[in-house]
Amino acid sequence: MAEPPNGLLIAAAVLAAVGGIIGAIGWGHWWSLLGWVLAGPLAIWFVARFVAVDTERKTATVYSRPGSTGVLWAVAIALVVIGIAVTALAVGFWVGRL
Repeated sequence: MAEPPNGLLIAAAVLAAVGGIIGAIGWGHWWSLLGWVLAGPLAIWFVARFVAVDTERKTATVYSRPGSTGVLWAVAIALVVIGIAVTALAVGFWVGRL
């Protein structure tokens, strides 16, 4: 029985949350760029891997998608968007002070 790779969504949510926190703590400093990398490209890569692997698993004979996957998807995407917004502002304030 095939199931969605929810671990990838959890990893994306954790990366986005940690990146957002790093960006908020490092507001206006060079290391807020690290938060942007975590919350942006890396978290988005994990979401993209989830979509690719989930699409592949849907071709299995038996595919079971738990109801929690939809909630997990919404939470992960929301955290990615918020993390990117916070870190982009933090990096912007750092670059603006150069």
